[in-house]
Amino acid sequence: MVIYVAQPLVLSGALWLDELLRRRAIRLGSLPGLALTAWLAIVLGLALSATWPKIRPAARDTLAWQAVHGPQRLVDRWQRLRDFPPVDAEAENGAELLRRYLPGTSSALVLMPADRAVETLVRAGKRNQLPLSFTLSDSFIAQEPDSRMQRMVRSALRRIRPGELALVDGSTRFLMAAAREGKVLDLPRSVSVDKLRVDVITSLGRRFSLRVLARRGDNYLVRLIG
Repeated sequence: MVIYVAQPLVLSGALWLDELLRRRAIRLGSLPGLALTAWLAIVLGLALSATWPKIRPAARDTLAWQAVHGPQRLVDRWQRLRDFPPVDAEAENGAELLRRYLPGTSSALVLMPADRAVETLVRAGKRNQLPLSFTLSDSFIAQEPDSRMQRMVRSALRRIRPGELALVDGSTRFLMAAAREGKVLDLPRSVSVDKLRVDVITSLGRRFSLRVLARRGDNYLVRLIG
């Protein structure tokens, strides 16, 4: 807590001290100047003491630390940046399905939870066929009834036709099947908060059934059947 309070105080104090010295309102060796300098030093000390336990471990991940402690570590980190391991272990499975079944296309219909959908599309080098980026954020933006984003998504949904391919996960298959059967599910908060994604899945689930063409892990490449 100290650090969040101390940082603005240190910065504002330093700015005021600089301004006062520039205007010669106080002198650094005068009593007000010494008092202000001492106050800044105390606040800065509190800030450093509060954050030091976290600074030391984090310093090992900095470029300077890696350079000092051996060039091989720096090379390893650079290679890791160029070929970053999946954050979601299933993302590469989904990306492989997209690359195999949708080669040469710039977009794909991906209906998965926000984190996995974004990473899968990035790894496959494609964008979502629907005007969605990170659906949790999109849902927040589209809270207003009949918002521009909602209209864009509805328009894109109307253009989807039977026979198109889509990438889904197990939870999406379950939600689409429930929508197809007219079931009303009591969704957990972690799912219901992603309202735009739930609305998209419900809309498509009512129109289409799914035929699985391929599977890798919890990723299913499906064809929409009208």
